[in-house]
Amino acid sequence: MNIGRLRTILSAKPRVTQLAMLLIVTTMLVACGGDNGSSATDEGAGSSSSVIPGSDRESSSSSSVILSEGSAEVEESSSSVALSSSSNLEPVAYSSSSFVQLREDTEDSSRLTIYRFLYPRADMSLDTGYFNGYECSVEMDGKFSCMQRSCVPVEGGQIDIPQSYGILGVSARDKDGAYSEYFHTSTDITRLVDVNFGDSALTTFIPFADIPEFDRDSILEQLSVLPAEPCSTLFHFEGNYQLQAEGLPEGIVLYRDGQGIKGRGDSREYYSALFSKEELDAVKAHIYETGQDEKSSYNKLMVGYYSELKYAPDRGLDISNQTITAEVNDLGCGVVSTSYKTAVLAGLCEGWKIPEDAKVFSYRLINISDKVPENPVQWKLTYMDQYGRGGALDIVTQFE
Repeated sequence: MNIGRLRTILSAKPRVTQLAMLLIVTTMLVACGGDNGSSATDEGAGSSSSVIPGSDRESSSSSSVILSEGSAEVEESSSSVALSSSSNLEPVAYSSSSFVQLREDTEDSSRLTIYRFLYPRADMSLDTGYFNGYECSVEMDGKFSCMQRSCVPVEGGQIDIPQSYGILGVSARDKDGAYSEYFHTSTDITRLVDVNFGDSALTTFIPFADIPEFDRDSILEQLSVLPAEPCSTLFHFEGNYQLQAEGLPEGIVLYRDGQGIKGRGDSREYYSALFSKEELDAVKAHIYETGQDEKSSYNKLMVGYYSELKYAPDRGLDISNQTITAEVNDLGCGVVSTSYKTAVLAGLCEGWKIPEDAKVFSYRLINISDKVPENPVQWKLTYMDQYGRGGALDIVTQFE
């Protein structure tokens, strides 16, 4: 009997059934005097077909992924699937590299341990990542987390390879280059351990960021009635979802905070404040009194105005050449905008890690017009997390 065929049969059965079938097949193999196939596998070998674990995806055939060495693709978009904050792991208790065996077998002082695993990317595909064993923590319940000890984040990870002159760090981007063998198999100096795929998988846990469900009912309720106020912020959302609006009337804008802030270069906050055009002279006078010279701090300049800096794509920014301007736009509203130069602070040290932190997004629904829309307003709000999962809401808003 072909052992590869046997694994395919067993993988489709419940665990108890698998054990019973294994006992029967083992008896058959003994009776037949063995088989020409081989069941031996290296710690670093193996690939499989699976379903992204978690929430409703496991029960949906349309959400299956094709796992191959290095990558996996989602066959269909799952943007309309409801999200769940529940655990998305299932420990493989009878794996050939169980947790107990892992802790015993990987303690090899003569070789460095390398962990290989599947992780989700922003487009919901799965890719292969690598970490050195000392950078990871594997829990008994199947969860694991890893963080690079590096000041330059390298998505996909990097590994240490012992050389005669010391330790050589090699990025996963170069896994098919001169040192490809260390990314694909165990060697005399390194041990490759597959964490969540392959015949020796330790767990089925896929390291998604912990993202709560989108509170559809609450958002519908909050957006059902908005203040009938021109030149003002009508609604503020802060959470783990990106938003997009369709069908809003002229002058009503869903604005994402931090969208004009760059990690290095000229940055701008477009709507630091909104005011009636009659207040333009008073606002300009306040800005002049505050001062905008090089010695003025960013916080001092932003007193009384909305700051988007906390929502910048990059953290740890150095701010210089700050300027606040006030003007009246084409729709009859006064707008305060803030511009400055940004640079990444020296000494900021944070490498790539999994699971990633849940990203936080901030949006303001603002009226940049001196008019109020006619009631009612029917529009659509689309929400999406950092992996592209989400849905849409049909909204009817009354301005009162």
